Amino acid sequence: MSAADYIALQQDRARIIAATAARTAPYDAVLCPTTALTPPALSEVAEEAEYNRINLLLLRNTAAFNFLDRCSISLPCHAPGEAPVGLMLTGAHDGDAALFAIAVAVEAALAA
Repeated sequence: MSAADYIALQQDRARIIAATAARTAPYDAVLCPTTALTPPALSEVAEEAEYNRINLLLLRNTAAFNFLDRCSISLPCHAPGEAPVGLMLTGAHDGDAALFAIAVAVEAALAA
């Protein structure tokens, strides 16, 4: 990657981060599944190609918010005995304290 391409990428990322911040400012958090699928059995990821495909799916949602420089927390939301599922709450950049307070309230609602 050339220096010019790197600088352009950084500028584009900053623009996307700012646009996302403005778009989500009215909301306390963005909610989505932590991962796109439930954890696979080890036998399902034995082959490297399949491991890579599934791993990219597992990282997809969290990677998007990492790119956007946002803080996130995942709360378990599955029924006892079912495959683990996480509900990801994403807050504003540097909004960790506010997000923790929101997570406490959402966690209580999920437990009810």
